[in-house]
Amino acid sequence: MANLLSGTRIYGTANVDSQIYVGANVSIGTASISVGTQFIANTTRLTISTTPLSANGGTGTSGQVLVSNGSIGSPAWATLGSGFSNMTVVSATNATQAWPSTNSVYALRIKATVIGGGGGGGGSTIATGAIAAGGGGGGISVAFINYVSGVNTLNVTVGAAGAAGATSGVVGGSGGASSVVYNAVTAATGNGGAGGTAFAAAGVLGGAGGTGATGTLNISGSRGYPGGTSAALSPFLGCGGNSPLGFGYGGPHGQTAAGAVGQAASGYGGGGAGGYTGSGVTLRAGGAGTIGVVILEY
Repeated sequence: MANLLSGTRIYGTANVDSQIYVGANVSIGTASISVGTQFIANTTRLTISTTPLSANGGTGTSGQVLVSNGSIGSPAWATLGSGFSNMTVVSATNATQAWPSTNSVYALRIKATVIGGGGGGGGSTIATGAIAAGGGGGGISVAFINYVSGVNTLNVTVGAAGAAGATSGVVGGSGGASSVVYNAVTAATGNGGAGGTAFAAAGVLGGAGGTGATGTLNISGSRGYPGGTSAALSPFLGCGGNSPLGFGYGGPHGQTAAGAVGQAASGYGGGGAGGYTGSGVTLRAGGAGTIGVVILEY
C-alpha cells in the first residue's frame, strides 16, 4: 500500500506501508494509541493546541518545564528556580550530599565554595620572651558544577582544623583539605594551611597558606606570621593566617609576664596563633586552627 488519503476507512487489521494523509481531524475509538518504536509527527512541527500534555502521570502546573530523567525513568514536570536561592553549609568532615531536587525544584547547576582547614599555631620554646609562629590560612576554590543526568550525589570532604602545637616547642598541625567530587571529577579543592613553627633565635616563618586548586577561581590562604623578639625583647606576635571566611588572631600580648597560649582562630580556615613563653620561662602551647567548610548554592 502506498498513500492512504483522508476519507478512506480501515477496518480490522491492516498495514500502512508508506504515508497517511489526514485532511482535518482523526477520531480514534480506543482509549490510547501505542507506538512500538518511534513516532515522527512531521518534518516541520508537532502541534499541540488546546489539549494538555501529560507526562509521568500528570500535566504539571503552569510555568513548569519538562525535565529529562535520562535512561533511568520517564520525564517529569519541574519548577526551575531563579538564580541561586538556596544554600547548604557542610561542616561535617565527610559527607554525601544529594543533588538538590526537593519539592520538584531541580537545580541544574551548583556553585561550590570550598575552604581548607587552618593550620595550628606552634608551641613556644624555653627561651625568654619567645613567641612561636602562627599557622597558615586555608586555601579557597570556587567552581560551578553542571548536573549530569542520573548522577544524583556529591561527595564532600571538609578539612579538619590544624591542632595546636604542644608546650614543648612543637610545630602546629596542618589543616586538612576540603573538596567536592561530582561524577568522579574533583570540581574544587581547598588545601589546608601548614602549622606554625616554634620560635628560633634566627626567627622563623609562619605556616604557609593552603592553596586552592581545580576550581574556576583558586586563592591561597595567607601565611602565618613569624613570632620572636627583637634585641630589646619587643615581641613580634605570631599571628595566624587568614582565609576568606576565617581569621587568625595575634599571639598573646607582649606584656603578659608569665606568657600565654596562642589564641585559636575563628570562622572557617583561619590559622591559630603561636604560643608566648614570657619572662617566667614557662612553655606555652599554640592556638588551634579552625575547620574548613564547603558551601553549596543552587
